[in-house]
Amino acid sequence: MNQLVDFPTQVKGNVLDLVITDNPELILNVSDEGRLGKSDHSLILIEIDQSTTVKNRGGEVKNWRRADWEAIRRGISGTVWPRTEDGVTTDQAWRLLKNKLEHLVEEHVPVVSMKPYDTPWMKRDIITEIRKKRKLWKKAKNGGDEDKHRYKEAEKKYET
Repeated sequence: MNQLVDFPTQVKGNVLDLVITDNPELILNVSDEGRLGKSDHSLILIEIDQSTTVKNRGGEVKNWRRADWEAIRRGISGTVWPRTEDGVTTDQAWRLLKNKLEHLVEEHVPVVSMKPYDTPWMKRDIITEIRKKRKLWKKAKNGGDEDKHRYKEAEKKYET
């Protein structure tokens, strides 16, 4: 996390107002715009680069959680690897290993489609937490006191 206010924001010279981000490349400028009325705090203008978008993450990706790890292990252990005594160079051995692993991954790791999105400010962890909260809400609507309590706790934690 980066704190982007590097100037006093209060009349006495203290930095009391903060702009904190984990992606400072999206912030073009943070500036002091003076005080409003009789306030002893400065107004802060934050310019955000809205043209920056996350790559469209649509398309297919490997679903490593559903990989058949046992089949991959069998594929690796069942391979007869050449030795340097057989005249195989390090580079050739590396290519053999790499090709074998790529083949096993292709064969035993399923592919899933991902929905595209282009919200640079909405990180994957935030989206995950919002989905958790929504699932808890669905349970709480028809559930008992315990489900409602869990939802209330999530609501406090992930206000959206």
